[in-house]
Amino acid sequence: MKRFASVLATFFLSVTCLSAGRAASLDHEPYPLDYWALRPVINAAQVSPDGNYLGIMKIPAKDANPIIEVYKTTDLNKEHPVFSLNADPMEITNFFWASDNDIIFYLRQKVRNRIEGFNQGVYETRLAIVDVESKDMEQFDETDPLIENILPHDPDKIIISFQEGSADADDPGRKLSEAFRPRAYWKFDLEKGTKELLIRGKLSLGQIEFDGNGNPWLARGFDLSANELVWYWRKPGETSGWKEFRRQDFDKPDLFEVLELDDAKPDHVLAVANNGNDKLGLWSVNTNTGAFDELIYRRSDVDVYGIRYHSNSWTYPDRVTGVSYFKDRLHVEYFDEVEGAIYRQLESVIPNSYMISIPSRSRDGNTMTVLNQGPRDPGTYYLLKDGKMQAAGSRQPLLESEKLADMRYITYESRDDLK
Repeated sequence: MKRFASVLATFFLSVTCLSAGRAASLDHEPYPLDYWALRPVINAAQVSPDGNYLGIMKIPAKDANPIIEVYKTTDLNKEHPVFSLNADPMEITNFFWASDNDIIFYLRQKVRNRIEGFNQGVYETRLAIVDVESKDMEQFDETDPLIENILPHDPDKIIISFQEGSADADDPGRKLSEAFRPRAYWKFDLEKGTKELLIRGKLSLGQIEFDGNGNPWLARGFDLSANELVWYWRKPGETSGWKEFRRQDFDKPDLFEVLELDDAKPDHVLAVANNGNDKLGLWSVNTNTGAFDELIYRRSDVDVYGIRYHSNSWTYPDRVTGVSYFKDRLHVEYFDEVEGAIYRQLESVIPNSYMISIPSRSRDGNTMTVLNQGPRDPGTYYLLKDGKMQAAGSRQPLLESEKLADMRYITYESRDDLK
């Protein structure tokens, strides 16, 4: 990451038929309560890595379950998608592009009527993958899996994880929060249908993170006797050995959370931490010593919220481009001036722009989906292709922007004179 140093590129954007009124009328009747209870009509919109397809997860009717529809990005004809998937009686909960024509998606199904044992719900989750061109579909056998990494630099392969071990309520591992229970990590070959065990986590060392090339670099363990969370590091590319670099006492209020590799400094990671301060800051932490080497960003008024990744995750999967914080809305300070210019341009042309995000972008950068959410926009997805933008759908189409109100951000002094 080149901090605050990059060549600013001009971002050209032409907008077709995007306009919206901003003035609210006072004579509108309140919306019925059931309007606010509806699930989002569109819950995800992602373009394929080659930019040829747009996948949309939508709920077609009030009492229906979500379906996935796929359109050519050159023709958003909502009447005739090139592919449609309904997983009934299971329910699709999310999806991602795994290759130019493969979609991998989560499904869930109710398998029991009551919770049995510790941390066991009534639903179970599965993963499946479908080729939108051949229509071939395959379901994974593992229960409650997680997609750990799409592996953008390793075509047709992904890393998934799932929890192994006993379902016995007396097993100490079962009594830990989901975040700390160990998982097994497998690389799946989507073309051959084979899998390879990469690493099996354990209670003392698990919750493993992988970089965009599939290299494990970070792990967490739980020391039950000391009531401490233990952080481990492995240099990307090394095949063995984990090094403990920090312990976190759960009885102390200071927060410490590793977010990403620091590509500006070898053997360093980016972490959000108090480090003795009232406000959370973004730090560069030395994994050889465990020391806080550099304070990259901190504010005196609010905590650092997190980091922003490059919008093109297929080409730059691990690149951090900014640091974020919340006040009246989400704000981002960009390290990458090109990324900052793209977001500013989008904010200037999208109606009722408030919180802009880029859920997906093609490898060549010319096609992307954009999501705007705010007080006057419950969530609108746009497709931007070759410099031209068009609306792809709304999360809540019954809520009209001109009938919604602006949000006013207020501060007040507390009894200890803090705001």
